[in-house]
Amino acid sequence: MTDRIFITGLSLHAYHGVMPYEGKVGQTFTIDMVLDIDLSAAARSDKVADTVSYDKVVECASKAFGAQKFAAKSFKDGLSAAVLSSPS
Repeated sequence: MTDRIFITGLSLHAYHGVMPYEGKVGQTFTIDMVLDIDLSAAARSDKVADTVSYDKVVECASKAFGAQKFAAKSFKDGLSAAVLSSPS
């Protein structure tokens, strides 16, 4: 069974883009994420430790988004890789 978690409207200031001024001035990005994940273990156990921490997902995405400079088309892939590779 797959569950879906929505994190919407995450606003982050970062220095992404291909133009030189984008790396100096930066801009605010608004990010929406959809996580498809099996939460059946959490439903069975009713333990917070078995579920996904929204705070940790947001923290991981924020760090990854600010730590690297992405071209506009690679945001999604970079954030996905960071969130998926992050320890629970």
